[in-house]
Amino acid sequence: MPQLSPMLGFVLFLVVLFLVIVYFVVMAKIHKEVMGGFMNPKSSSNSFRNFK
Repeated sequence: MPQLSPMLGFVLFLVVLFLVIVYFVVMAKIHKEVMGGFMNPKSSSNSFRNFK
């Protein structure tokens, strides 16, 4: 493993952290939409229309 400069490692860490946060937010949103659709189709379709 080549020696990375501290700055590059820090930027890489921030990028990975950002991607992980985005991934969890998207997964939670999809999960909420799907579960809402099963529980209450009307509210799910409303939130889906607002999302577009």
